[in-house]
Parts: sequence; C-alpha cells; structure tokens
Amino acid sequence: MINTVLAGFEKLSRYKDFYFGMKPETLQFYQLGEGYLPLFSHLYRQTAKGHYLHRPANDPFVHSPLRLSAQRLSKNAQSGKQALVQQHLSDVLVAIGQQIMLATATIATSEQGLYLAATLYNKTESFDRYRTFVDGDLSLSAGLDTWFEEATSLATLLTACEEKVASRGSLRQQFSEYQRYRLAMNRLYVMVNQGFFLLNKAAVDITPFLTTLHQSHLSERWMMTQQQKLTYFAEQQRDIRQVIFVEANESGELCYDLENGQLVDSPNAFKPEISQAVQVFAQQLRSNASPYPLRESVRKRVRLKGISEPMAAVK
Repeated sequence: MINTVLAGFEKLSRYKDFYFGMKPETLQFYQLGEGYLPLFSHLYRQTAKGHYLHRPANDPFVHSPLRLSAQRLSKNAQSGKQALVQQHLSDVLVAIGQQIMLATATIATSEQGLYLAATLYNKTESFDRYRTFVDGDLSLSAGLDTWFEEATSLATLLTACEEKVASRGSLRQQFSEYQRYRLAMNRLYVMVNQGFFLLNKAAVDITPFLTTLHQSHLSERWMMTQQQKLTYFAEQQRDIRQVIFVEANESGELCYDLENGQLVDSPNAFKPEISQAVQVFAQQLRSNASPYPLRESVRKRVRLKGISEPMAAVK
C-alpha cells in the first residue's frame, strides 16, 4: 500500500493547481472502514494492470474509460438485481465482485482518479453517502438492491462526464465540469467501500474471494501461437478474420469480435470457484444478520496524514 500512496502524492504534485496551491502532504487519504484502505490499495494495483476497461485500438473512445465503465456498471447492476430476485447467489456474488473491480479499475485508469476518489474534498457529497448507507440498518438483501441502484445512477453521471471529455477534450477547461468529474471519482470510491461492507456483512472472506475472481478474469487472455489460434478457430468452424487480437497490458492477448466488439474468451478461460463464499452468503441471507457487529467495526474513519506518515491508518 505504501507504494500506491507515495505514487499518488508524487503524481498529484503535477495537478496541484487544481487544489489552489494546496501541497500534496496536506491531503488525507480516507479509510471508510477498518482495513478497507490496504484492501483497496491491493485491488487498485491489480485492476490497474488488468483489462477490465481494455478496448480494441480502433475504438474512438479507447483513451477514455468512462463510457465503457458506465456501460458495464449498469449491465452488472441489472444482472445482480435479477440474480438476487431469482436467488442465483453465485451470480449475485460475481456481480458484486465485478462491480468492485470495475469501479476500482475506472479510478485507476482515469486522470487524477485516485487523488480525487480517496481524498477529502467535499465530505457531504461523498463520504457521508457511505455513512448513511452503513447506518441505514438495511437487511443484506435490501442493502444489495440499494447498492445496485446506486451503480445505475453512477453510470449516468459517468456518461455525462465522458460526453464532456469527448466534446471538449479535457475536463480542465471548466471548473464546474471538473467538479462533476471529481464527484464521480468520489462516488466510485464510496461504492467500492460499500461493496466491501456488503461482503463483510455476507461473511465472505473478501481477499480470497476477489483474488479468485481476478484469476478467472486473467484466464481470459490468449496465450497461444498463431498456428494454435488458426487450429482452434478451424475446430470451432469460425473465421479467424472475424476477430481481432490486441496485446494485453502485461502478457498474452485479448480477442475481440469485430462485429460487436465483445470480448472472446480464451479456450483456457475458467469460471471462479466460489462455492464456499456462496454457502456463507446463503446462510447470511437466511439469518438476515451478520455473525459479528460490523456496523461498529466500520463506524470509525481512519486517515492517512500525508507523505510523512503514509501507514498511519493501518497500524
């Protein structure tokens, strides 16, 4: 985590004009629940190197993740709500994990994303949303439904921000637009932390669960020679000229359908094994209560006080 925080302060210094001369060391990274900041930091580094928002090079919006993020947040939210109604609990958990990782990836790949998301800029519009959500005493099912609704609302905000980027080329040209962009980043960060809270309430062991989802996500990469690709598509009776392969961020390639732009899974892709998480999730839905007092554990806000004390919040 310390590397992420320090890198954040270093990059922030390049944008200090937007903070009216405020020095980076005066900013505070907010931890909304106990242990959530190091968890977010770990996820931030994972998703920044992944392809959650990767697009083919011919996509006109390849340099702006906001439109794609909005589309996927909205789609995941609808899938999650439908799965919750139908009690397809594994699909609900996957939707939760995908929302958390997608929101984190959006922050990681957006201009100034981390520094606008996790620093205190307007408490009422950002972090009070988290407090209201936690203190609302919602059942687990109602909390999930509210969280998915928030993702749909946030998708609308992200779309509006992306349209300004497309029309003007930069959010730095008008402060009101920049404020809306900052609010979007803040709400993404709050949504990630709300997701952590819900997984805690569901008694899911967060780190192994998200790691399993991430490994499944990485398995979508193609690690094959050209001859192996030709053989595979011939066996599938599919024309390889109908797809495009794009180099992934770290290794391997991603395959996209040229007609609809959808990601084509690698033949080595696998579904995540989350049966244990599904089991405890089902128990928590039935009991409609957490096995330990989670509200008290997340009530306290912990701050990271600048570059001289980057680990203060996780002692």
